[in-house]
Amino acid sequence: MNKLIALLSLFCFLQFQCFSQQIETDRPDQTESSSIVPFKSLQIETGYLFDQNDDGVNALESQTTPTTLLRLGVSKLFELRIVNDLYALNYGINPNKHQVAWQIGTKIKILNSEKYKTKIAFLSHLVFPKFEGVFNSNYGTINRILISREFGERINIGANIGYDYFEEKGNLTYTLALGLKLSEKFGFFIEPFGEYSNLEEFVNKFDCGFTFLPTEKIQLDVYAGTSLHKKSIEKPSNLFFGFGVSWLLHPLK
Repeated sequence: MNKLIALLSLFCFLQFQCFSQQIETDRPDQTESSSIVPFKSLQIETGYLFDQNDDGVNALESQTTPTTLLRLGVSKLFELRIVNDLYALNYGINPNKHQVAWQIGTKIKILNSEKYKTKIAFLSHLVFPKFEGVFNSNYGTINRILISREFGERINIGANIGYDYFEEKGNLTYTLALGLKLSEKFGFFIEPFGEYSNLEEFVNKFDCGFTFLPTEKIQLDVYAGTSLHKKSIEKPSNLFFGFGVSWLLHPLK
């Protein structure tokens, strides 16, 4: 399946060319943008993620290489989304364990107000069971309302609120991202986010990062984050960092 992603990406790279619109991505922050990709375009967002959960006794480390999101503009009102993550896990007596995870979904435009500089969209994903030689989990869903507003030419605030369902557990989720345009090419974001896990307790986290635009169609990023609670057996601490690249492609006319 990972070969399929590589072949699809190569095919689209050969068949597509850039056009005038500047790229707007869903990575690297946790807040999904409220914009959809342009009609008849493809956007590829991929990267590396290191994640560690530590309860004070054991530490679970995972490296996701790659973590890839394909966004296809099939309409002026919505986009098709495919997510593929390849995990390498390291935990206790099971080092270098590998898992493959897939998601498929859509993002639907609800509002795009030029007057109020506000955008609203809805995102929904179906999460397939993780594959590890056998399928070792159940189906899940991710659902979010996405809202963003521009304040002048250099400040953007985005927020997501949603409900995820995994392994017979439901989580309310939230994100709030402040994006700053430092220059024509450099950007910075800072973001609290978290969930009301299983509708029982809050798990709050924080991250920040930088973006760089070498061209209007390519974005490079780097970011890092951590949990905000004290680690314990019941609630491990979390540390993560990553980097990636995204590019926007448009079909030949």
